[in-house]
Amino acid sequence: MRRPDAKKIEAIERAVLQLTRDEGLAGVSFSKIARLAHVSPATAYVYYQDKTDMLSQMYLQVKRLMDQGLAEKLSPALGLRERFELVLWHFARSFEAYPLEANFMRAVQANPHFVRPEAIAQANAMIGPLIALFEEAVAADALTETEPRLVVALTFAPMTQLIEQCHNARLDLSDDELGRVIRRSLDAIFLPPTTRRNDHGNH
Repeated sequence: MRRPDAKKIEAIERAVLQLTRDEGLAGVSFSKIARLAHVSPATAYVYYQDKTDMLSQMYLQVKRLMDQGLAEKLSPALGLRERFELVLWHFARSFEAYPLEANFMRAVQANPHFVRPEAIAQANAMIGPLIALFEEAVAADALTETEPRLVVALTFAPMTQLIEQCHNARLDLSDDELGRVIRRSLDAIFLPPTTRRNDHGNH
């Protein structure tokens, strides 16, 4: 059995990330990957069954990269808002450090039909700590919104858009600017402490 060639796999993955950025997931094909990665068109089939298998494996790999170390930061001893802020800073740093991977992850999340359902299920299982944090905040009556999609839109979307715009325009983004966006996002989803009934995590 042929041993995996780490350099070829890395070249293939880099080509997928670049194609996703430039053409979207629909534009990813083994022939284009071969040209970008400087490998034969058949090489990708050595490591992946097909495009769906390749994108599924890469999605889980990127998801692990983005989530790495997050659970350890969310100590129950911290307040709810403080933990939400840690979550946003964690992903902000990940998005800044890995822009191509972050773009690929968002592309898959916006177009899940490109990957296997079991890959989506496995990726969703990785966000257990985030779901637990959200449910705790809802139970504490700490949020202005209890619909997860709205909470994501009010918190992740502004931060992600700013990071992506600065990266694409090759502009510097200061921690002060990013921190201000994060704080405004948290202001949008957290009720003032005096109006909460059950927030045991923020004394």
